[in-house]
Amino acid sequence: MLEDGGAVSERTARDDPVGETLELAHAEQATVTAVLEDLPSNTHLNVNMIASGSSQASAITSLDHTPMPAFGEKSWDSYTYVTLRRGASLQNVEAQLPDLLDQDSPGTPMTTR
Repeated sequence: MLEDGGAVSERTARDDPVGETLELAHAEQATVTAVLEDLPSNTHLNVNMIASGSSQASAITSLDHTPMPAFGEKSWDSYTYVTLRRGASLQNVEAQLPDLLDQDSPGTPMTTR
């Protein structure tokens, strides 16, 4: 995807939308760069469009430019996914996450799903 582009779901797409410009919240624009197959019904994601977090239209970009007086005072409202190397242990990765978070925010509780 392009930095200021995004992919729309089949249910959102009209005809052949690739290359069209979308207006987002009457303020920002994004170019449609792909059409995604509709996601399966068993996913936790309910999306009509996926865009880069570095896009100017992204809430993440806005939050990046907002000072954070204390850790945890921003609502990122996002998910982070990782792909483990073949043979890597999910349990070992999960066990290391609290220490990783504690490096930047001592004493802050962390939850994983």
